[in-house]
Formats: sequence, C-alpha cells, structure tokens
Amino acid sequence: MMSYGVKSVLCAFFAVVVSAAAETDGVDRKTQPPAAPLPAATFPEFEEATLDNGLKVFLLETDKQPTVSFRLVIKAGALVEGGKHGLAEMVATLLNKGTKNLSAEEFARQADRLGISVEAAASDDAVYISGTGLSKHAAEVLRFLSAAVLHPLFPEEQLEKNA
Repeated sequence: MMSYGVKSVLCAFFAVVVSAAAETDGVDRKTQPPAAPLPAATFPEFEEATLDNGLKVFLLETDKQPTVSFRLVIKAGALVEGGKHGLAEMVATLLNKGTKNLSAEEFARQADRLGISVEAAASDDAVYISGTGLSKHAAEVLRFLSAAVLHPLFPEEQLEKNA
C-alpha cells in the first residue's frame, strides 16, 4: 500500500505532466473555436393549397411505408387562450373521447378495429390533432379525424375526469 506522501507526489507529478501537455498542444484553450459549417438541410417535395375557408393544406407523399398520416394544427394554447389557462390542453385531451354519433368507447373500438389512431396535444401556441392508419384506410382515418374535430362530444364524465 502506498503512503500518503507517495500518493501526493504522484498526483502532483501527473498534474504537472497533464498541464504541460495541454500548454504544448498548440491549442489556445482561452478562445472558443469557430463553429463548423451547418449541414445542408433538405425538405421533401410537397404540394400546398389554400381552401376557400382559408385552411392551408400541405401534401407530402412517400411510398416508404403503407401508412397515411393527417395532421391539423390550430392556433390555440396558453399564449392565445387569454385567462382560460389549461383550456387547450383539456380540449386536446377530450377530442378523441367520443363524437356526436359515437361514445368514447365506440370511437376507440371502431378506430382500433381498423388500426387507426386519433391523437391530440396542446402546446403554448397550438393544438395538434393527428390521425394515422394504413393507406388502404385513408378515407376512414380522415373520417375519424374530421368527426373528432368537427363533432366532439365532450361527455360530462370525461370533463370531470380531466378537470
């Protein structure tokens, strides 16, 4: 076992060697190095259209997977909801909890049977609603997404659970 004195001498020796190596490597450690150039950013080809009601639609197609995804972004959230803090989050939580024609359980059961997912989330400046599923069920995905957005049920028991 090494004595305390030997350990102290070894530590001091290694500190001197490391600091000497750092001083002689030719790098000025007091100056921040320049940033590397940014990598080239690419975005896939897309189509853009504006509907009569002002809704902007972007279409991005890929044949890498046999799935379809629709996403609706609505300006909402903490920055635009005034004094009604949490309203956007509550709405997002309840959008897939039933529609005018389907209870929450039936909405979930029918969507699951087709492998469709309808989800919503809120941020400080938007509510995001998405619908995904197999490409062969694209019309059904859009039907579920539309029903959730245009005809939400907001059932009383779900409001109480999420209040």
